[in-house]
Amino acid sequence: MELNILDLKLKPRLINPQETFLVNQYHSLLTLKKIQDPNEAISLFHDYDQMVIKHDYPTYSRLLYKLAKSRNFQVVETLLEYLKTHCIHCKETLFIGLIQHYGKAKLVDKAIELFHNMGSFNCSQSVHSFNAILNVLVDNGHCEAVNEILISCSKMGIGLNSVSINIMIKNWLEKGDWEIARQVFDEMLDGEIEPIVVTYNFQTGFLWKSRDVEGGKM
Repeated sequence: MELNILDLKLKPRLINPQETFLVNQYHSLLTLKKIQDPNEAISLFHDYDQMVIKHDYPTYSRLLYKLAKSRNFQVVETLLEYLKTHCIHCKETLFIGLIQHYGKAKLVDKAIELFHNMGSFNCSQSVHSFNAILNVLVDNGHCEAVNEILISCSKMGIGLNSVSINIMIKNWLEKGDWEIARQVFDEMLDGEIEPIVVTYNFQTGFLWKSRDVEGGKM
């Protein structure tokens, strides 16, 4: 007997409330990603909140990135306080991005404060966030703060990597101190940290500019 598909009475698919919740979350995040205007993003964020769509970490982080990029740091800090109060776990990548945006805006003290306060968001610092704050300090010429953050790094048990050393070498070369930069490089080798191409490019570039070609032969 041939079965006619039109004769089948299909049972309606039951929609799982959790599935609807996840779809709504995904839609809110997708929409938020497309919006360029941070004010419009905040408005949409509140609209979804009124629709009882619970925001999760990806939604918060996306909004924070947009706000930081537009240098709306007052709202950034308000939203961060909300995340802390409601114990919403944040990833280190969020803080790295915010620290970098603070640095670009010359808000170095805010960047340092955020780095030290990461623990209050249930997020531990690693060498990656350390490198972010170290780079901000060097780029903004805060040499004394570099030494302080290095001491903090040691106390926190964060081990340096090749990126950390490159930032420190760049710091001394920008100050025109080749001897200390070379000393940092030697300590890098003694600590069995493998130099990368950038490590050599920093030094040879400095020596070529200063016309000390012989000193560039390592």
